[in-house]
Amino acid sequence: MQHAKLIDTIYEAAFIPELWQEVCVGLSDCVDGFSAALITLTEGSSFRWVCSPAAQEGMEFFAKSPLRFQNVRPQRHLALSTFSFTRDIDLMTEEELATDPIYNEFLRPQGLGWTVGDMVLEPSGHTIIFDLIRETDKGPFGEQDVALLNTLRPHLARAATMSSRLEFERINAAVQALELTGLPAAVIGASGKVLTANALMQKFEPQVVLTAFEKVVFGFAEANAKFREVLDSGEGMRPAGCSFPLPKTEHNAPAVVHLVPICGDARDIFAQARFFLIVTPVDRSRVPSAETIQGLFDLSPAEARVARSLSLGNDVARTAAEFSIATETVRSHIRSILGKSGMSRQADFVAAVSSIRPLGDDVM
Repeated sequence: MQHAKLIDTIYEAAFIPELWQEVCVGLSDCVDGFSAALITLTEGSSFRWVCSPAAQEGMEFFAKSPLRFQNVRPQRHLALSTFSFTRDIDLMTEEELATDPIYNEFLRPQGLGWTVGDMVLEPSGHTIIFDLIRETDKGPFGEQDVALLNTLRPHLARAATMSSRLEFERINAAVQALELTGLPAAVIGASGKVLTANALMQKFEPQVVLTAFEKVVFGFAEANAKFREVLDSGEGMRPAGCSFPLPKTEHNAPAVVHLVPICGDARDIFAQARFFLIVTPVDRSRVPSAETIQGLFDLSPAEARVARSLSLGNDVARTAAEFSIATETVRSHIRSILGKSGMSRQADFVAAVSSIRPLGDDVM
């Protein structure tokens, strides 16, 4: 069978994501291209990719450039419903190709000038794109190149869909494993969509609600604002984790939300997940003693008592009443606590303290 080795590698890549780069090289070579890339898009505009080594530097630039939002070829390809690799010269007029910003600002300065590609709409919400590029002086891809690529198309589509499904199962397994350890957890995608969650999350309603629209909503405006801020700040970049508190309700103890970034291998292009969301209740019996907090952050005894009270879910007024001091005195202690701990927000300090577990708490 023609290109049997490449087909074998395609199916191996379904289980070993690192091999998709080798697949890209093989695709490009078989049609005398400069490079090939495999790109995945998700609902939240997450743009992940793997490509031939020859295009690595260019793709790193393109992935961060606003030029990628000016690509007219994908939508035209979908509109044609070709179920085939399609050349740029079949999707755009000569005038459009001559004035297209992607060609003029990105491809042609590198000596590149022709493309051919295909798209697969995957049931989980991925859009999978195979995109090949050729040098300008070699001329556009020919019909024989399209025919050859189409013989590989079913294998590429099956393998890419399999990779996507396996990635979801791996993430789901991690969430269920966290349930076994008693940790309520969910996996959050780029747009804030809940990809999967374990049953323990239900115990935190109404502090944390997983809506019918696969979104997570907190019962407190400050928590929702912080969550949105983290999602927005990481757009197009390596996500950063954080923790923030949830005040107690009539039926639930105060809790801390931890957003743990899922970074993984950059070549793992089918990973939709951006964060593990883990909720830990604040157990009064397990919040560190004032003495422990004092030692950890070099606080005064009065500051340590205030810090522990806040970590137990008390607000400034309740803390002031507990120690029979003025609310302004509590605020003064808070400013000093933040200065000594190197944190800028009270919520961040409370989350940090609430996460501390005394040695031996979890030892069987």
